[in-house]
Amino acid sequence: MVVNRLLVLPALILAAALWFAPTSTVAWVVVAMAATAWVFRSLPRSDTASSDAALPEAEPSEAGLQPEPEAPAAATDIGAGLVISFERLQQIEQTERLAALGQLSAGIAHEINNPVAYVDSNLRELQEDFDSLRGFIKSMDGAADLIGRDHPATQHMIAAYRQNRIPEVLEFLPDRLEDAVNGIERIGQIVRDMKRLVKGGHGPKVPCVINEELQAIVNIAKTRLKGGLSLHAELLDVSPTLLCNASQIGQVVLNILVNAIQAVDPESGHIRLLERLHERELELVIEDNGPGMTDEVREKIFDPFFTTKGDDDGTGMGLSLSMQLVREHNGRIEVESETGKGTTFRIFLPLPREEESGNV
Repeated sequence: MVVNRLLVLPALILAAALWFAPTSTVAWVVVAMAATAWVFRSLPRSDTASSDAALPEAEPSEAGLQPEPEAPAAATDIGAGLVISFERLQQIEQTERLAALGQLSAGIAHEINNPVAYVDSNLRELQEDFDSLRGFIKSMDGAADLIGRDHPATQHMIAAYRQNRIPEVLEFLPDRLEDAVNGIERIGQIVRDMKRLVKGGHGPKVPCVINEELQAIVNIAKTRLKGGLSLHAELLDVSPTLLCNASQIGQVVLNILVNAIQAVDPESGHIRLLERLHERELELVIEDNGPGMTDEVREKIFDPFFTTKGDDDGTGMGLSLSMQLVREHNGRIEVESETGKGTTFRIFLPLPREEESGNV
């Protein structure tokens, strides 16, 4: 009877979930199952007690009293398993979202790339056209000198020259065209970096020099800078060859850089990416002058779904995924942070062993 009364709660939860049919019915079912497990964990051991009471009391043996039987752990195991299953469902959902986002980013990058190429080509042709126009204006000046400044044709050209602000055009148009070309080149670089980041995210580990990947990641991160916030990269002139998936390492660095950009003051924030070579490993250092973290927060930052941001700013999966990727490369991540004094992430990646160096 006790069991039947206590099972009313999860039964009502399950019935409500199925009746209202929310978008994530599976999650509600799991919640109901978890509530059931909790009820079982909370049950008094009435069955065991009643069965013990029905039996005659055992006589003490010569060695002493018989030990009491251990409580069954089935309910605890069920509850823990359901909690793990619920977290697993969330991880699967988040993984699917990230995969869909990667496909969407690749599609957007492809679609943007074509008009960017057209604009870039036309801007460069405009630069050439302007050079031709400037040469023509110079020739007209020479012709005006030949026919004389007082000639009506010369006076007409001078009036048109001033009315159409040709002196200003000749002074400012080259710089404007150059700025436009630089801007479209930056857009093109961002598109290429996006394609590089999405491409081969789950590929094999191959010999590679990650400096090119790191520079691409820095270029992407710089697009998020605002105000006086600065991001500076100090990479090795000659970076060692690693056996790795460069795209995955780039994703790790980008995750940490984005976190730093969101944490520091947008007007006075400063972030540095450093590359250091040790005897047996390569170290990547990402440091900022942000507000830092408490010890309690620092201990949880690699937990899945843990975040100190709002719902629209983060999912709590970035650092968890980063730790997983680095561990898959036999590396490690160390974090140093103090409230009010900023945060430093250190990523250590092993150099190839001697038996691997022959293939690198």
